[in-house]
Amino acid sequence: MNTEKNSNRKEWIKNAAIIFLSVMLVLTFFSNTIMNYSLPEVATAMIEPGSINAKIRGTGNLTSDNPYKITIQESRTIASVAVKQGDVVEKDQVLFYLEDEDSQELEEAEKALDELLLAYSSSILNGGISQQAYENIQGGKVSSTAQYQERINAAKQKVADAQTTVENLEKQIKLEQNGTVGEIDKNAELKTAELKLEEYGKRKSDAENAVKAKKAEIASIVVTGADVLNNELNAAVLDEGIKKAAYEAARKDFYEVIKDSPDSTRFPEEEQGTICFEANISNTEYMQNIAKRAQEVDAGVADDDKKAVEQLTVLQKAYSDYIEAQGIRVKAQAAIDNVSDANVKKTQLQNELAELERQYAEISEKYNKKQTEIKNLTNQIKENDTNKEMVLLNLNQQLIVAMEAKTKAQEELDQLLKDISSELNLGNQNSIIREQREKIAKLREEAVGAVITAPVAGTVTTLNKIAGEKITPNEDLAILQPEGKGFSMSFSVTPEQAKKVTVGEQAEIQNSWFYNDITATLVGIRPDPESNGAKKLLVFDVKGDVQAGQSVSLSIGQRSASYDLLVPNSAVREDNNGKFILIVEAKNSPLGNRYIATRIDVEVLGADDNKTAISAPLYGYEYVITTSTQPVEAGKQVRLAEN
Repeated sequence: MNTEKNSNRKEWIKNAAIIFLSVMLVLTFFSNTIMNYSLPEVATAMIEPGSINAKIRGTGNLTSDNPYKITIQESRTIASVAVKQGDVVEKDQVLFYLEDEDSQELEEAEKALDELLLAYSSSILNGGISQQAYENIQGGKVSSTAQYQERINAAKQKVADAQTTVENLEKQIKLEQNGTVGEIDKNAELKTAELKLEEYGKRKSDAENAVKAKKAEIASIVVTGADVLNNELNAAVLDEGIKKAAYEAARKDFYEVIKDSPDSTRFPEEEQGTICFEANISNTEYMQNIAKRAQEVDAGVADDDKKAVEQLTVLQKAYSDYIEAQGIRVKAQAAIDNVSDANVKKTQLQNELAELERQYAEISEKYNKKQTEIKNLTNQIKENDTNKEMVLLNLNQQLIVAMEAKTKAQEELDQLLKDISSELNLGNQNSIIREQREKIAKLREEAVGAVITAPVAGTVTTLNKIAGEKITPNEDLAILQPEGKGFSMSFSVTPEQAKKVTVGEQAEIQNSWFYNDITATLVGIRPDPESNGAKKLLVFDVKGDVQAGQSVSLSIGQRSASYDLLVPNSAVREDNNGKFILIVEAKNSPLGNRYIATRIDVEVLGADDNKTAISAPLYGYEYVITTSTQPVEAGKQVRLAEN
C-alpha cells in the first residue's frame, strides 16, 4: 500500500516539473513579444542629406496707408448717393447730393454775427480810446505793425528822455545836498582840524599834568645830612659786633653741653659756624629726641638733655639778636648810599621838568593855532551854505517841471498803447465780422443745389451714409483710397525668424493666381505689442489690385540650400538644456534585438515647412524618432512601428 502511494507521488512531481519547464520555455521564447506590447511604439525616419527652402510664411489683412476721409463742416441731409463702394472716382466727381435747406450752421453763423456786432459796438463805446483812434477804426485806417512799433518807440523814447532829465536833476540836487568837491573838502578839512584840536587838547592836558607831577616828585625828595647818617652807621656796626660775640659765646656753651650727647654729630665742632648752625638748629628730629630723653627716669641723661634745651634757648636768642643787629647795620649803610643817589635823582628830575615845560609850551602854541584855523573854516562853510540854498531852490523848481513832463509823456505812451490795442482788437473784430458775413453768404449759397465731391482721385473703400440720412459736422461720410497709394499688412514671427530677413526684401504672394499684378515689400521690423516684446512684426507695403480689409498670405526669406543632416520637423525636441533629437539604437540579446532611445543635442541651422537642417555628432543615415504612442525618454526601450 505504501509502495503504491510513493509511486503516485513521484508521478505527480514528475508531471508538475514537466508542466513548469514547458511554461518557462514558452515564456522564454515569447517574452520579447509580450514585453513589446507594453513599450511605446515609435515612428522613425532616416537622417539624410538634402536641401530645404527656409521661408517665413504669414497672413494678414490689408489696411490703407493714407485713407482720405470725406467730411463737411455743417449739418445737412443726404438727398442721394452718386457712387458705390469699390468705385474708382476722379477728382471733383460728385459723391453725394444734399437736400435744399438752411443748415443749423447757417443759423448759428447768423446768431454769431449778431453777437460780434454787439461786441464791436460795446468795445467802441467802452474802450476809452482817443478821438483819433476812433476815426482810424471807423475809417478802417489800421496801421501796419512796423508803423505801430515806430510810434511806440518814439513815445517810449520821450518817456526815457524825460526820465533822464529827472534823474540828472535829482543827481545834481543830491550832489548839492551832499556838497560839491570844494565843500566836501572844506567839511573834511574842518573835521580833520576838529579832530586835531581834540588831540592837541588832550596832549596839552597830559603835558600840564606831567609838569605838575614832576614838580611834586622833586618836592618830595628830602636829603638827610651825611654826619647824622655816619653816626647811625657807626652805632649799628658796634652793636652788630657785640651781638655777634654774644652769639659765638652761646654757641660754644651749647656745644660744650651736647658734645657727649648721642646727637653731638649734628653739630660737629669743626663745622661750628653760622651756616652749620642754621642748617641744624631747626632739626625737628633732634628736638624731639631731646624732649623724649628729658622725660626718661634716668636722671643723668635727663639732666643733660634739659641743660641742652636751656642752652639751646640761649643760643637761639643770641642768634636772633645778632641777625637783628646785622639788619640795622645794613639799613644804616643803605641810608648813607642813598644820600648821593638822592642828589643825583633831584638834578635829573629838574632836567626832566625843564623838558616837560618846553613840550607844554609847544603843544599850547599848536592848540591855539588850530583853534584859529577852525574858526576860519567855520565862517567859510556858513558862507557856502547860503549860496547852496539858492542853487537847491532853482534845481527843485526845474525838477518839478521835469517830473510833470515825464508824467505827461507816460500818459501819452499809455494812451497810445491803449489806442493801438483798441485799433488792433477792433480791426480784428472787423475782419472777423467780414469773414462771418462771407461764411453766411457761402452757407446761403450752398443751401440750394449743394453736392459733396471727391477731393482726390481714388477708390471708394467705405460709404457710411445713404439717402435720407442726416450729416453732422466732421462726420466721416466716405473713405477714399487715393490713387497710387498702397496698403499695409503685417504678421508676427519669432525673433530668430526676424533675423533672417532684411528691410527691402520682396515677398512672394501665396496663391498668386488668385490676384492680379500685386507686389509686397518688407518695409519694417518692429516689436509685436501683443506679445510683450517676445515676438516681432514684419510690416509689408502691398501695391496692386487689392482692397482694404482683404486677407493676403505672403512668404519671405532664404532660398533653397543644401545640408548634410536633415530631419522631419517633428523630430526636433526642446527642453531646459536646449534642442535635441532621439535616435534609435539597436542592441543584440539572446532573444533578439532591443531598441533604445538615445538623446543627441543638436543646433538648428534652418527649416522649412517639413524638414529641419541640424548640426550634431552624427554620421548620417541614423533613424530618428518622429512620433510615439507614449512619451519617450532617453535611455528607455521602445518598439518600432510596423510599416
